Amino acid sequence: MSTFLELAQRLHRESLRSGTGPVSIVSATGEQQRLFDAINDAWLETQMLPRRWKWMRRTMDAALDTVNTEYDAATDLLLTDFGWWRPKAKDYTVRAYDPTNPTAVWGLLWVDYDDYVRMFLDSPPAAAAPQAWSISPTEGMCVGPLPNIVYNLKADYQSEPVELVDDADEPDMPARHHRVLVWRALMEVAKIDAAPELLARAAANYEVTFDALLVDQADSMMIEAMPLA
Repeated sequence: MSTFLELAQRLHRESLRSGTGPVSIVSATGEQQRLFDAINDAWLETQMLPRRWKWMRRTMDAALDTVNTEYDAATDLLLTDFGWWRPKAKDYTVRAYDPTNPTAVWGLLWVDYDDYVRMFLDSPPAAAAPQAWSISPTEGMCVGPLPNIVYNLKADYQSEPVELVDDADEPDMPARHHRVLVWRALMEVAKIDAAPELLARAAANYEVTFDALLVDQADSMMIEAMPLA
């Protein structure tokens, strides 16, 4: 694994800077602080790309109650690392089951939020087993109709992007892909340094390493053109 400090030190070497490289983010100032910032920015940017990274995928299995149809991820479902819900796809939907019969799991129908409001909030039907799901404008998990008993819900979500803060912090993507952060950071450093040859080398290496990351870690439906800007 590469730590935050090790990645900043590698960036220092690849940027062809003279002198001693960073020894700690605690003592870093000026140019060395910018190296740490560039690595952290590259890490945040990578996590936020619309690729549904495998290392950020989580599965929730939580109990519904009989009084609510919308659930906040943090306060109601206790998902402390929640980022956003996985959207409906041809190979995915939210599932429900009766905890007294946990092997009998069924998929819920996805409905747009406006349709959900009309179907389950404007004129609520009788309480029954969950049939449909939606996502509210505030990222709430919506389930309809109101459950008649306590059911469990299974849903996938992406974890919230996290920053690198301390020297020993490590990006939680597979270690074999950590160099992609160095090359992405180097692209920005080269722009600031007005070093076109360095920028070209960084961009070429980023393309190769990012392509490998896509193939290995991205949802196959989300693999698109590689961002090189």
